[in-house]
Amino acid sequence: MPEYFDSNRPMSTLLPSIRSLLRDPRAFFRSLPKQTRYQEGVFLLSLTILACAFLSAPFAGMTMLFLFPVIWGIFLGAAWIWSRYLRWAVHTLARQPLGKVTAFDIAAYGSIPMAICSLPYLGILGFLGSLYLQTQALIHLARINPGTAWMIVLIPSMAILALAAAIWVGFLATAFHVASSS
Repeated sequence: MPEYFDSNRPMSTLLPSIRSLLRDPRAFFRSLPKQTRYQEGVFLLSLTILACAFLSAPFAGMTMLFLFPVIWGIFLGAAWIWSRYLRWAVHTLARQPLGKVTAFDIAAYGSIPMAICSLPYLGILGFLGSLYLQTQALIHLARINPGTAWMIVLIPSMAILALAAAIWVGFLATAFHVASSS
């Protein structure tokens, strides 16, 4: 039986729930208890964001720790928007109901691998792991077919990744132009 995160006992349930999730995502999502409040997902997502901030400190400097409240707000907002998208996509494309809190839990549990996204060379593994976990959640929790689940997760993720890459290239081109003109 998989173990799940409980915000009333975070220290004793965090690592066992992560272990259960990574060991067998199918069984984990099949039997995920239905939540009626956002408390579990927000707490779990907050711990993931905190882990990401601490892991990035050696590479980005201590600024990440001071910016943590801003980063926390941005990532919680992004997870909320993503969960609304998941709910809409499952309803529209798969014709299945998906509750608001369940969609947010999918975003929260799916974000756990993103804790390593700030580490050089491992960030892409965190991103891919997040996509995989969210797809497994849609397949086993929302009960939709794998092709539709992958489409729901991959298409907007690739669009967001392409936009981020374009912004990064624009930033580098601007920085190179400013540096070469001085």
